[in-house]
Amino acid sequence: KQPAGLVMAAESVLLSVCLLAGVLVYHHVLALGHCTSTGVYLNDDFDTSTSINSTYWSSSSGVLVQQACTTSSSGAVLAGNVLVFGATGDTSRHLTSKSLSLKNADVITFDAAACPYSATTATITVRLAYSSDSGKTYQTIRYFTVSKGGPGAHVVVNVTAAMKASSVHLRIEQNSSFSGQGSQAWALDNIAVLGKGPQEIEEDFDDVTPCNLLGQSRGVYKTYCSSSFKALVFSGQTTSSVGHFVTSVPLFIPHTGLAPVSYPIFSEEFEPIPAIPGAKWASITGGRISIPECGNIDTTGAGYAAYFNQSGTRSIRTQSLDLTKARSLSFRVRIGGGGLCETADSGEDVVVEYQVQGGLFTQLVKLAYNGYTTAQTVNVNLPSAALTNATFLRWRQLSNSGTGTDEWAIDHIRVTDTAVSPTGIIFSESFDTAPTIGGTKWASISGGVFKIPDCGSIDLSGASSLAAFFQQTGTRSIQTQRLNLVNARTLSFRVRIGGTSSSSCETADVNEDVVVEYQPSGNSSYTRLKLLAYNGYLTPTTVTISLPGAARTAATAIRWRQLQNSGSNLDEWAIDTIVISGSATSPSVPLPTAAPTLTTIFSDNFDTSTVPGTKWAAISGGSLMTPECGSIDLSGFSSRAAYFSASATSRYIQTVALDLSFARSLSFRMRIGGSDGCDPADDDEDVVVEYKPAGSSSFRQLMLLPYNGIMHPLQSSTSAVVTGVSVC
Repeated sequence: KQPAGLVMAAESVLLSVCLLAGVLVYHHVLALGHCTSTGVYLNDDFDTSTSINSTYWSSSSGVLVQQACTTSSSGAVLAGNVLVFGATGDTSRHLTSKSLSLKNADVITFDAAACPYSATTATITVRLAYSSDSGKTYQTIRYFTVSKGGPGAHVVVNVTAAMKASSVHLRIEQNSSFSGQGSQAWALDNIAVLGKGPQEIEEDFDDVTPCNLLGQSRGVYKTYCSSSFKALVFSGQTTSSVGHFVTSVPLFIPHTGLAPVSYPIFSEEFEPIPAIPGAKWASITGGRISIPECGNIDTTGAGYAAYFNQSGTRSIRTQSLDLTKARSLSFRVRIGGGGLCETADSGEDVVVEYQVQGGLFTQLVKLAYNGYTTAQTVNVNLPSAALTNATFLRWRQLSNSGTGTDEWAIDHIRVTDTAVSPTGIIFSESFDTAPTIGGTKWASISGGVFKIPDCGSIDLSGASSLAAFFQQTGTRSIQTQRLNLVNARTLSFRVRIGGTSSSSCETADVNEDVVVEYQPSGNSSYTRLKLLAYNGYLTPTTVTISLPGAARTAATAIRWRQLQNSGSNLDEWAIDTIVISGSATSPSVPLPTAAPTLTTIFSDNFDTSTVPGTKWAAISGGSLMTPECGSIDLSGFSSRAAYFSASATSRYIQTVALDLSFARSLSFRMRIGGSDGCDPADDDEDVVVEYKPAGSSSFRQLMLLPYNGIMHPLQSSTSAVVTGVSVC
């Protein structure tokens, strides 16, 4: 388990481990550096007393210190005593700290998980907040969620500049949507407020350095696995003997896995349906903008795409685009696929091309007629020759067999300023025809067959489709042949486990989870990639997994396996539409090797804001209040927002001038119109996000939010890099 002090997943933390006769030994956190003392402003694992520690906490409600209601969850370590929210029948649940001096604090960290006996399977939402006015008002730091049967939460929050005061109260409170003792019960453990320590620490346990270890439970420092060196030894196999140790400092270790922020230069969702010809598109032939007959090819939106099924030439071409700052193109595509979309034939490939003003079209990528029978995302790096201020892009099918045949569709098109890893489909399986076990793709299947699942197809298109369906007694698993995954990066698939009372698949029980595992080249054992919780996939869901380096060998097998089942025709599950993709060739533009740590430059949840004030310059046609059609806050709590309903020449809110020199992205929650207290907006009543750089007299559009596209709360985001900017 990840030590609770780790802020980010570290690729370079090494532990020497011995496992002898059921005894787990940690020895020598290998040469990570030197120990430096650090500030510990709050540290409570709830193990020292059966009552709440008055040294740290001033008030509480609906909570009790109890033996851990759950021992271990993905990402969280809970052991010994924990603080259980929901252990009493109180109508409010909260824990509030005494006044803390956080001037030199940097990190708040804790573990949380839902209790197995929690009388709910719904997501439990919890708010972490702070007060700098002696508890009169509380500002939200962040929300986090846990769910019964789902992964636990290891929460790490940076202490912001606004929180670095000499008297601060912290408060953890639960959403009020619970009913009585045991309802939505969850556990809190290992909460600490810490100052930044060194980037690296070393601890070999031979002479324990107090500033390295914040604490440990049920461990003994003694000689083990070696005649001369001590180790931290954990003994026992029962849940009551779970042990852990926590570093005293957060380890701020550079991590290269963060994706760079992309700036959208051109984008198209085909919702609302664009005019052709129009501002974005010059022409379309042999097709139309509609929902493809074989189903939505994008996982978001209503499903409209550029869909081609008519006779003659089939193509779509953009207007002239300024691509001088562009680096990559991505889009969703499907070609043929069977069912309502006839399978394409040899030579009926689709090509993506570009044309520089006055020149001929040049091919960017060729999409094989039989390689995209399920909807997939394609990434292409743009060559330098395409990066002009007047470039056309075109998608074109080389040939077709006439109306209603060889159909294809594209959607979710993006041109950005960030290079990507070009997409290469390394392995795919749609089960449209039952595969041969022992053939080129699959080594074995046990406890299952290839058929349309009893509770219905799980194919993304909604069409009736075969899947690998497991309902027999005994072991249930399916395993690929050994695959060359050296260039692989992601594994995605559709899955359903059990079902609802209205379906023909019996709901799975505790411990009847499904795991995805890999067996690398030269290895006889399997390593877990992901656990799919028994109650988390009651409806068909797309799962995407990033493949770790250890899985990317020249002969890796992938296996799906149910941990246990209750017998024939019980706890059924199915998988379909499996795709392993990665880098087919080296990127034409070098990929970044690192990304900067993300820092919040500007934020507002409107809980205490004023206009005008330090953040906002002006508001027109609106006010700061809870919207009449309900809160749009992500947590579900009733919360103020910038709400516009008044009669005015213009409705807007505008920030003060902000220093965005180091900014990379903007995100916000929003809703336009609706049907439950907010009047639906009409045509042309869209909302735009604009910016005005320093020295400019006019605003420039960042993005347009269509009047009929956001009738329910939605998270939107965009990116910009500007200095002295005002956002409207």
